[in-house]
Amino acid sequence: MKLFGKDWVPGTATIVAVHVKSTTGDGMVTIKEFAADVVPESGAPFRALLQEPRIATNFWAPSVGDVV
Repeated sequence: MKLFGKDWVPGTATIVAVHVKSTTGDGMVTIKEFAADVVPESGAPFRALLQEPRIATNFWAPSVGDVV
């Protein structure tokens, strides 16, 4: 995993919550948001909100407890 900014560092994130952010009017598309505890290889751990990509044909949404 790469973290924010131009000086990216590897790290892991554990999904701690999944929440439906929005659903289309016809109910066909649901966009989720994920809370993750991020642990970079260097630096302090932090919690981040991650949004599901809107256009990704091969995206597999993580579940609570998954490490990415």
